[in-house]
Order: sequence, then C-alpha cells, then structure tokens
Amino acid sequence: MRGAERSHDVVVARCGGLRLGVPLEAVHKVVAAPLLTPLPDAPARVAGLANLHGAPLVVLDISGNALPAGRPRLEARLMVVETAQRRCGLLCDRVEGTLRLPEDAWRALDDLVPGAGYLAGSPDGEDLVVLRDPDGWLSEGDEQHLREALERHRAGGAGEAGA
Repeated sequence: MRGAERSHDVVVARCGGLRLGVPLEAVHKVVAAPLLTPLPDAPARVAGLANLHGAPLVVLDISGNALPAGRPRLEARLMVVETAQRRCGLLCDRVEGTLRLPEDAWRALDDLVPGAGYLAGSPDGEDLVVLRDPDGWLSEGDEQHLREALERHRAGGAGEAGA
C-alpha cells in the first residue's frame, strides 16, 4: 500500500467541448434529460426548470452553448447535484462514469482564471478533466439573480416545470 497519496472520485461528463469532473459526493443521481420549462430573467447559465419527481429543479448549462428551454437532445443527461444553495441539475451531453483522480495530478487554474477550478490529467488516457466545485457554477451575483427569478416564477403562479 502506498503512503499518504490522496485521491478523489469524480463523475465525468461531457458538457459541450468540456470534459467536466464533479465530486462524486455532490452527485445525487443521473437521469435522462427531461423537458425544460423556461425561467424568464434567470442568469444565462440557467437552461430552465425541470420537473423531478414532482418538484421543480433548476437546470444549469455550463457548456456555454446556452440551449433554449424545451426538449434536450435524446442522448442528453441531467446530473442532479447538491450545492450549498440548492439541489440543481447539470445538463450534460453524456455522462462517462467515475474516475479516481490522484490529488497530485491536479493543477490549479485559479492563477489563470479566478474560480476556474482545477485541471487534472486523466488516468484513463482520455482528455484532461476540468474539476469544478458545484458551488462555483454560478457567481454570487448570478445566485441572487436566480433567487429573484425563482421568486417571480413562484409569485406569478407559472405552470409547473415539465407540465
């Protein structure tokens, strides 16, 4: 057994051209991407709302593709993730599975782009994996903007997501 080498398990997904690693402990489940309902005045990274077992779920698209709300591509997946603010969904082109990434393979990207997370070489020989803390997917300003959009949605009595 090796010394004190630390590693982290991540769920790897393709989001646009990005190969993203999400900490396994933050991932609740992965489901087929459902029909999305638009959320007017939400931040650009919010793709819409989904109906997940009768409850509205904020769905994020961090790929930069900003797809319109509606029916995602057939092969698209929704990774349901716990953040400090809420449970949310991450729209993914596909989910590849889990990887164990040794901590010494991580390289901080914050020196280049604040809040960008880490870059890790992948032991499976595939592309590099960008590791992002789900709590950083939206800025503080975007979080406030999202809270306001959700409040307007609730107050307006708009139809349930996916209805």
